[in-house]
Amino acid sequence: MQRLTRRGNSTGLRLPASGMEAAGLQPGDGVYVRLLDTGDIRVRVIAASLGELLALR
Repeated sequence: MQRLTRRGNSTGLRLPASGMEAAGLQPGDGVYVRLLDTGDIRVRVIAASLGELLALR
């Protein structure tokens, strides 16, 4: 179980390192957050931007 934490005027959710690694996430990555009709919260990784993809070339 994770707990919400206060981050200045915002609220944060700490994710375990194992979950971050499994999802391919790193601190600073962008995610979409969506509240579903069921009350569940879905978090999805935002695909790399065009600039990020071009930088990999």
